[in-house]
Amino acid sequence: MSELPVLIYVFIMITLGFVSIFVEFLLIPGFTIFGLIGFFLILGGIFTAATKLSLVPALILAVSSLAALRFMLAAIPNSKMAKRFVLNARLEPSGKQANTVEIGEIGKTLTPLRPAGAVLVNGKRYDALSEGDFIPAGREVEVVSKYQQHIMVKLKS
Repeated sequence: MSELPVLIYVFIMITLGFVSIFVEFLLIPGFTIFGLIGFFLILGGIFTAATKLSLVPALILAVSSLAALRFMLAAIPNSKMAKRFVLNARLEPSGKQANTVEIGEIGKTLTPLRPAGAVLVNGKRYDALSEGDFIPAGREVEVVSKYQQHIMVKLKS
């Protein structure tokens, strides 16, 4: 077998391997079969070059394939096409942060606290936890402590 058809065959195998990996990353992420096919096509191309040609072209293909794969893996996440698949929305907390309310303030339950729910203190909505008791909606409560982003409340006596 002459070297030119082998080089074309190896080039086609490696190109199809990169196309398969590209399809795996952008079009069908998580399916794995295209990534495996691409990996084995690239390995097959390098192995074919090593057995049919010589070790030097195979090493050149291996190093250039690794460099191209590294570049592709670095460039794909920043591409416009990949950004269409990534959610960039920011999640905002549903209630105000607990550090803006003071212990002892009086509020009103917006939802039943079983033991979690929402309260209104000084005209602002907060995520709240009762001290373990069920508190129906519309009842007056008193802030007794702060716990992470929640406030702890008890039924006002």
